[in-house]
Amino acid sequence: SGAVEIIETDSGIQRGFTPVSISEIDKKLSDIDFSISFLRRFTEEKTKPVLCNNEFYEKIVSEFNYEDIVQFCKNAEMSFTKIKNSKEKLLSLKNGLLPWLSLDIKMDLVKDTTTASVFAGFLPNRDLKKVREKIENDVYLETISRDKKHSYFVLICDKEKSTKTVETLKEYGFSKMVFPQGAESLSAKAYLSGIECELKALADEEKSLSENIKKRLSASENLMILYDYFYNIKIKNTAHNFLNETKKTFYLCGLILSKKA
Repeated sequence: SGAVEIIETDSGIQRGFTPVSISEIDKKLSDIDFSISFLRRFTEEKTKPVLCNNEFYEKIVSEFNYEDIVQFCKNAEMSFTKIKNSKEKLLSLKNGLLPWLSLDIKMDLVKDTTTASVFAGFLPNRDLKKVREKIENDVYLETISRDKKHSYFVLICDKEKSTKTVETLKEYGFSKMVFPQGAESLSAKAYLSGIECELKALADEEKSLSENIKKRLSASENLMILYDYFYNIKIKNTAHNFLNETKKTFYLCGLILSKKA
C-alpha cells in the first residue's frame, strides 16, 4: 500500500530546479578529482568511504573553500615537475662528466692552440687499439678512463695532421665530448662537486614540499564530500536536460511502503 500522485507538465520540468552548466560542473569535478588523486600519493592509508551527518555535510558544502586546496595541489605538482626536470638535467651533466673525473685540468684548456688540434671524446673499447695503430707516432693520445663499452681520451696532434686524424677517428665511430657551457674555467671534478650541491638542494626542496603537502591530507575527506555533491548536481542536470527534450513529461511523486523482510 502507499500513495502516489502523477503531475503532468507540457512545458518541461520546472519544479524548484535551477539548471547549471554541465561544463562548469565537469571543471569542478576534474579539479577536485585531480586534488584527491594528488594527495593520495602522499599517504599509505587506503581510501575509505566518507561517512558524515547532514549537519557536517551542509557545512562542508557551504563553507569549505576547495579552490584554495585545488590551487595548492596544482602549484605543488608544478613544483615537483620543475624539480624533476632540474634533477634530470643535472644527472645528465653528471653522467656525461663522470668519465672525465681524473682529467685534473680546467676544461677550457681542452681546446685547439695556434699550432695544435685537440680532440676530447670516446670510442668503443674494441676500436681504440685500432686507432692507436693507425694514427701517426707524433700524435699524442691519452686515455682518461674506460667503462664496459667505451674508452674516453684526449688526442693532440699538429694542425697540419688534424684533417687526416679526424677522418681516422670518424672511421671508428668517434664521439666528441662537449663540455658544459659556463664550466670551462673549472675542472670536471670541481664542476661535479657543484652538481652534487645542487642535487642536494633539490632533494631538500622536494622533502620540504612533501612535508607541506602531508599537512593538507586532512582536506581529502572534504574534497570527497564535495565531489559527491557536485556529481549529484551533474546527474540531476543531465536528467533534467533529457526530460526537457521529451514532448510530454510527468512527475510521479509519493511513497510506496516496502515489504517487511
